[in-house]
Amino acid sequence: MIRAVLAAASLMLAACVSAPSLTEPDRVAHNARLAALVAGEGGDPAHALAGAVLVVMRGDDIIYAGAAGRARIDPAGGDRALSPETKFRWASVSKMVVAMTALDLAADGALDLDADLSETLGWPLRHPDHPDRAITLRQALGHTSSIHDPAAYWAPLPGNIHTLIEGEDAPFSEHAPGDWFEYANLNYGLAATAMEAATGERFDRLAARALSAAGLDAGFNWSGVSTPARRSGATLYRKVDGAWTPQVDDLATLEDDAPLVLKEEGARLADYTPGANGTLFSPQGGLRASALDLARLVRLLKAPRYAPLWADPWVYDPVRQNGTTAEAGVSAEGLFTAYGLGVQLLPGEAATAAWPCETLIGHSGDAYGLLSGAWVQAGGDVAFAYAITGVNADIDTPPGERTAFTLYEERLLDLAREIASAD
Repeated sequence: MIRAVLAAASLMLAACVSAPSLTEPDRVAHNARLAALVAGEGGDPAHALAGAVLVVMRGDDIIYAGAAGRARIDPAGGDRALSPETKFRWASVSKMVVAMTALDLAADGALDLDADLSETLGWPLRHPDHPDRAITLRQALGHTSSIHDPAAYWAPLPGNIHTLIEGEDAPFSEHAPGDWFEYANLNYGLAATAMEAATGERFDRLAARALSAAGLDAGFNWSGVSTPARRSGATLYRKVDGAWTPQVDDLATLEDDAPLVLKEEGARLADYTPGANGTLFSPQGGLRASALDLARLVRLLKAPRYAPLWADPWVYDPVRQNGTTAEAGVSAEGLFTAYGLGVQLLPGEAATAAWPCETLIGHSGDAYGLLSGAWVQAGGDVAFAYAITGVNADIDTPPGERTAFTLYEERLLDLAREIASAD
């Protein structure tokens, strides 16, 4: 299927229009569009945002890096501007990094993506109605494990992830493992726990080592991020009852030196045993990085080492109805129509495509007032990353005019495409 998608996208590239190289007036105009988006879609202050950032690369070259708005909002006057270098929480874009780390470990022989997770975890992980079907790490990374999200898909220290799976309210769908796609964050808590159990090392340290090897100052829940980068990081806001309200990474967190971990009173991270609870480090969404980091990182998906993450994706079949195309209660229908291992695919052949003429591979994110995405052309050399912070909790976020993304994201997707076409 993916070969057919890429072949169609390659044919359509011939119809795409090229434009002259990006000029300084163009850059000024693009910066102005970011500023206008932050000020409020259509001039409506109800749609004002805390910030927006966009980085576009062609090959190794950064052809545009711009930002508008604030990384920190201080009523006392100590605001900090958002920039392409600012680190912040990327939400579900993080899943791409989890899958890349898992593939690295598999390539090194540390774990098997197709082994029964029960054997890796050390306790039975079975769908109660399909006990004869093993659940694998490949299924967890691809959201075909039969697991759906419970009310809380994390367990605070010193809790064990096993408690999220067992009991009468065990979070399993009616479908057998491997038969159905349903986007679920808990899959990534299980994946992180399995990686810990297989290696004896904490997930945050495994991921930080992989990110460092890629030349990035980034990590999960601030673990592995340099102190200066953390100090200058961004707080994520929502506008609640008309006021900018911190949602995650307030000033106290940015000035701390320890990983951000949800824990019960008296619990210590130093006492944690790897393999018990990978949810501690927010593998589903806790990556802290900059837009520049993500634009560089997503390009690695085109490397032969990581091609298996997207070469054979689950693809939604409207006839068989083999999965759900939205995250329950979060995303619009149609956002998930092709998914590999921690990687979304956005086919470019439809009129409603996020990037007409080209299939994109990467991941989107939505949490704590942030909308984000990091994408690379499957058949080209353009990569880009964007984020929007400070989405208003008091109003419905406007849907896109032609895509399954929000209108805010659609504006940045369109701008990224214009910039890439002009280079």
